[in-house]
Amino acid sequence: MVADTTERGPVPIPSLPSALSGPSPAGAPAGGDVPAAPVRGPRSVPALGSEASTGDRPDGPIPSPTLGEDGWRHRFEQVVELARDAFVEVDGEGVVTVWNRRAEEILGWGRDEVIGHRITERVLDLDYARATFGDIAAVVRDLDETARAGADPGVTREIELVHREGHPLTASGVIFPTGGGRIGGFVHDLSAERAADEALARAYLNDPLTGLPNRALFSYRLAYAVARTRTTPGSVAVTLLDLDRFKAINDSLGHEVGDRILVAVARRLAEADAGAELIARFGGDEFLALFEAAPDDLDAMVGTFVRRVLGALALPFEVDGSEVFLTASIGVSYTTGGPNEATTLLSNAEAAMYRAKQRGGSSVETFGESMRVEVLDRMTTEHSLHRAIERSELMLYYQPVVDIVTAEPVGVEALIRWQHPEQGLVAPYRFIPVAEESGLI
Repeated sequence: MVADTTERGPVPIPSLPSALSGPSPAGAPAGGDVPAAPVRGPRSVPALGSEASTGDRPDGPIPSPTLGEDGWRHRFEQVVELARDAFVEVDGEGVVTVWNRRAEEILGWGRDEVIGHRITERVLDLDYARATFGDIAAVVRDLDETARAGADPGVTREIELVHREGHPLTASGVIFPTGGGRIGGFVHDLSAERAADEALARAYLNDPLTGLPNRALFSYRLAYAVARTRTTPGSVAVTLLDLDRFKAINDSLGHEVGDRILVAVARRLAEADAGAELIARFGGDEFLALFEAAPDDLDAMVGTFVRRVLGALALPFEVDGSEVFLTASIGVSYTTGGPNEATTLLSNAEAAMYRAKQRGGSSVETFGESMRVEVLDRMTTEHSLHRAIERSELMLYYQPVVDIVTAEPVGVEALIRWQHPEQGLVAPYRFIPVAEESGLI
């Protein structure tokens, strides 16, 4: 292949026709058209005029079309017009020379509005272009030199473009020399993909009903906050709120009304925010709040939040012209001076919340040492009850029922007792409630 080396400066990349030309196959009629070789994707496009575009193939050298420069240029533009990604070409001055159909769709500019104008006048911010690409003429020279060295001249990078309506658009671009002192690039819009990723993340980490963070996101943030207390001074608190007798609202007014009330509750919790790191929906009619601060500040923050929440929930909720009143039971747990785990902190808040419910609701309980002992005893009792059934440790005692007038027995009452191998005879009040709550009886 012979290039024009008259005195015009550095040897240019051969024009499109000469770049794809080679010796004609034996027997081919002079000037006859030969179908073009298949166009490869942007990541494997060789530099036009490089050895990769004219080298030998297993079935012989590439045929030599003789369409002329204009004919090959027209065919080239036809190919990029059908591309699935946007294609943009500029000359050494940054003036747009090719702008395909997908570029119109993605960036909003018609080709008549762009071709003949500098790309920095339309879709590329001038300061950004200078910082990212530098001098376009230098980019053309660098890519040309890369192609001459036989290396892949394609450069893939992320590009910030500007849509016709003015909003930014992030794209992935593959830039390569196209001959004649021009560079071109396929541009793939990343905005839709990123929006889809963000939507997926929101769906996974947010409650679809209330829009609040969900349990998964709360658990992650809680674990991170607890882990930070091991290296940084500070404490963490969790509040768990459960609406009292909310099932009655669902049963009487319907789940649709119940959902509307939950959305209103979420809104009031957000408004009651007293510096919480995160407010989330735990599930059902339960909500969580996470706090992180110095121990003295933490107590004040939690106390303020609890007071605001109880005050906000005391106001009636208007539903279809009627008023609905709610109360809530709230459990609070804090990290201690010893080892802390996120799951333990959450379960402690839950235990405190259930204690508040046992007191009749509309109250607040803080998890402390006495409650920890009680929870541990309950867990031990429940576990031992399973073994007690297997080991036949439960026994029946029969107590006679006597007629107080005749003093004669008229029946018997069956009483269950638990003969624990280590604790001896366990009183019914200790294990009967646990057996009922755990479903053993």
